[in-house]
Amino acid sequence: MAAFIWIPVIPLTILLGLIQLIFIHKDEPFKQSHWFTHGLHIVILMPVFLLAVFNVEFFVSIVGLSAGAWYVNEYLVRGLIAIVFGVKGAALSHVAKGAQGKGMKESFLHILIMMALVFAAPFIWPIVEPILPSWAQ
Repeated sequence: MAAFIWIPVIPLTILLGLIQLIFIHKDEPFKQSHWFTHGLHIVILMPVFLLAVFNVEFFVSIVGLSAGAWYVNEYLVRGLIAIVFGVKGAALSHVAKGAQGKGMKESFLHILIMMALVFAAPFIWPIVEPILPSWAQ
């Protein structure tokens, strides 16, 4: 059985959360905006998506699906998780009230970059881990 991976989730949530806040701040004007509170939702949801991305093999082994089946391909499942993350971001962006009325006006490029970062998180971790302080490793 594959091991449950949770240690990279905390530092990568902080890193990707900061990137998300930077993107939201760029997309939404600062004056009278709710970009910070809108960005804080990522602190709650990003760990969920990162846990899913890092633990595809673990969840597949728990469910008992055949590891060789095409629908259990690790990259396909990570891609689907990233797509769900992107749809969630786009939907929330259009519903949340921003400074210019309805919608936070997140750019499509912003959503694509965040989707790519969620998908690539397991590949980013070995690069980021050595430069982090010892408490985050």
